[in-house]
Amino acid sequence: MEHILTYFIFFPVFMAFLLGAVPPQKTRWIYRIALLSTIFHMLWLFLLVSTPEIRAGQWFWVESMPWIDSLYITYSLGMDGLSALMCLLTSVVFVSAVMMSHKIQKRQKAYFILLMLLLTGIYGVFLSMDFFLFYIFWELALIPLYFLIGIWGGQRREYAAIKFFIYTMVGSVFLLLGLILVYYFNPLELPLDWANLPMHQTWILASVYSIWDIPLPVILFFCFFIAFAIKVPIFPFHTWLPDAHVQAPTPISMILAGILLKIGMYGLFRVMVGFVPVVVLNVAPTLFILGLINLIYGAFCAMYQKDFKKLIAYSSISHMGFCIIGLASFSALSLQGSVMQMVSHGLIAAMLFLIAGSIYERTYSLTLSDLGGLAATMPKLTWMGVFAVFASIGLPGLFGFVSEFLVLAGSFMGHTSPHAYVGSVYFFQIGSAIALVTLLIGAVYMLWTLQRVFFGPAEQKWALVQDINNKEFLVCSVLAILIVWFGVFPSVLLEMPQTSILQWLDWIGVGS
Repeated sequence: MEHILTYFIFFPVFMAFLLGAVPPQKTRWIYRIALLSTIFHMLWLFLLVSTPEIRAGQWFWVESMPWIDSLYITYSLGMDGLSALMCLLTSVVFVSAVMMSHKIQKRQKAYFILLMLLLTGIYGVFLSMDFFLFYIFWELALIPLYFLIGIWGGQRREYAAIKFFIYTMVGSVFLLLGLILVYYFNPLELPLDWANLPMHQTWILASVYSIWDIPLPVILFFCFFIAFAIKVPIFPFHTWLPDAHVQAPTPISMILAGILLKIGMYGLFRVMVGFVPVVVLNVAPTLFILGLINLIYGAFCAMYQKDFKKLIAYSSISHMGFCIIGLASFSALSLQGSVMQMVSHGLIAAMLFLIAGSIYERTYSLTLSDLGGLAATMPKLTWMGVFAVFASIGLPGLFGFVSEFLVLAGSFMGHTSPHAYVGSVYFFQIGSAIALVTLLIGAVYMLWTLQRVFFGPAEQKWALVQDINNKEFLVCSVLAILIVWFGVFPSVLLEMPQTSILQWLDWIGVGS
């Protein structure tokens, strides 16, 4: 069907206009329209990704038309296995977040309208094939999140929203700079779309242009790396994340951890590796070290947190380190593990933030020293908390184990490309061993948190606290089922990004 992806991406915008026509006092109708529209959108996506081309590794549902001819900018949309996988994660997390928004009363209509606009921005990032269009949707996703944190957040919401906005705008400036440089020096009369990346790689690598004696490929690498490292986030660009998570309402925390961080990793894969793969390979050991820093720093910071949501935020920083390690190792296994880690962490982190939000709504506290013994009054939430913790620490049979195993196995193999300035795989083997030890640290602080929150002596002040309701239990159950299902049958997802991974390896000349 012609323009099917355009209709798909902008369907939430249409729903935003529909929500705008509903009287503000019709709160139930507003919530139901938002929920039903996101569920319908998810089912629509399932139909789109059911095409057989997804297994063949082809771009499908492609639509392209001229936009700004003088700059060779096109309106190009398309879906491949990697973008389809990210869209599926987005749909599941978004439906879960909307279901958990049933208690939003303050400016409810504006809240759901912003959610719809955010959804369009996120899907646009994943489905854009033109670099300029990618940038437009990247910016579109920033604006709703600023207001969602700044209006519906906690006591320090303005500070957290402004900090988030400043960090992400700095990243956007670097992304725009990289975009301008590529357009300015581009000698080809070809659009900057993903299908033409091999030809653009050739002229960028052979380029004689430099700025202040710095070669163009190196400048582009730094522009793209900083832009996407802020979103991942990679140390030291991470400090916006804990504040944003603590202050954001529960549904927005689910979206931040479940989707937004993955947009940063998607950009690293699609844009940074896409345009300057050889430079990325040459700095792979440095990227590997940054991934280890994320792992270790995030784990130790999480261990010493007193706030439950901030602990999960630092845990997310730690777990995203696995994605960086998988990217830097440049083996087929590690790259598969990196992509799977994006999906598994998205589901697990969304579940953990849902649990933290459910606790706060009943106790009005997330201070770990205030909690304790909640298992006596909240047995259903306790079981879900136990499951989420074991999923987070990578229990075999759950999705988190699959992704972490693939990253560690692939990084232990290392890469043997002559471009690498570390000539021995021992570097990657030692790094993999350090990452494995960090997993033990993660298990310690997560199990200790589980003990402090749900077990131990029951606090008398929580004696009348009610357990989670049916909606919360349903969302937790769906997320848990997916985590188990893909932990037992990971091949369903492993096949989807396979062609993209082989393409990346081909670009940099590294064997699988």
